[in-house]
Amino acid sequence: TPVSPERLELVVEKSTLRGGSVAGQLDLGGINFDVPVEQLYQRLRGGAVPETYVDTSFLSDNLRISRSKGGKIYIFTRSA
Repeated sequence: TPVSPERLELVVEKSTLRGGSVAGQLDLGGINFDVPVEQLYQRLRGGAVPETYVDTSFLSDNLRISRSKGGKIYIFTRSA
C-alpha cells in the first residue's frame, strides 16, 4: 500500500520457494512451492502478520532501489 511517493507498506501473505540452492549450501533439487506465510504466522504466533515497509530511493523504468525497515537494500530489475 503506498503511504507516500517513496514508501510502500507491505504484509507478506505468501512466499514462493524455488530451488536451486539456499545460500549455495542446501541443494533444493528444483523444488517450487508456495509457503503460506500469513497462515503459518497466525498459527504459530496467534495474531496478524506484522506489517513492514520499504523506502524507494531510486526508481526508473527498469530499476528500483529500496531499503527495508531493517535497513537491508533491495535492487529490483525489470526483465525485458
